[in-house]
Amino acid sequence: MTTIAPAPSRRCATPQRSCARPIWFGTWQGIAEAQAALGKGGARAAKACDVAFADVGAAMQRFLARSHVRPWLGDGHPDAAGSWVAAAGLTRAITNARARVPDPLPETCRLRWQDAHPDEGLASSQPVPARDCTPPSPAVLRGAVDAANRSR
Repeated sequence: MTTIAPAPSRRCATPQRSCARPIWFGTWQGIAEAQAALGKGGARAAKACDVAFADVGAAMQRFLARSHVRPWLGDGHPDAAGSWVAAAGLTRAITNARARVPDPLPETCRLRWQDAHPDEGLASSQPVPARDCTPPSPAVLRGAVDAANRSR
């Protein structure tokens, strides 16, 4: 997929007819060396596709190295701090500007859906799980956003 920046007087080329700007979301790996390889591969793929690259995985590793707080749960999904790292990384890619911690802090909640298995039904047919609204501390949130704002 190639992104073509629209000229002021003409429409975007296919497939971005709506002038959407695709972003390659770089996922994470818990092993630093594997994460570095995953980030390099994602950066190459994003460049080849001419799209922005949100290297969320590298930001997760920076956050972990600085705070010693693992930003994901045992199943690999981000916890509240990891969600802030991902959101800040996407914010940087979308706006091309530094992300910031909002003041006042918004409520941060997580709905923990069960894994979807065809024989057990899809997540959309499961009862809505209880909300977990335990936000990380402001210091952890600042660290998460700072990790996403720093380049490699």
